[in-house]
Amino acid sequence: MANSKYRISVVVAELGERESAESNMEHFVDAFDGIYPDAGAVMAANYRLETLDATFTLEAANAREASDMGGDMFCEAANKTGIEPTEILEIQATLIAPARHEQLTGELSFV
Repeated sequence: MANSKYRISVVVAELGERESAESNMEHFVDAFDGIYPDAGAVMAANYRLETLDATFTLEAANAREASDMGGDMFCEAANKTGIEPTEILEIQATLIAPARHEQLTGELSFV
């Protein structure tokens, strides 16, 4: 069975404070780019909740495997940042559906 592509979102506590969020996001993106350049990691901060959200992609057999792999990838990148570890609040895996023929060409196809 072929792997599918998943979008992973990891939300962590305490690193989204207004004073340090931008620096923390830069450290995380640099770490991801150094370890997993094809993951396309991006970061966002929620100043009100003081959280950081990392979003990236990976290929896995199913959502459970994607969540496990995503958590491991995030922790590896987080360790590389040198930032003090904090609590992971959420890990979410969302299947990225492959583009259908009509989405790519505007034509209907019959199989």
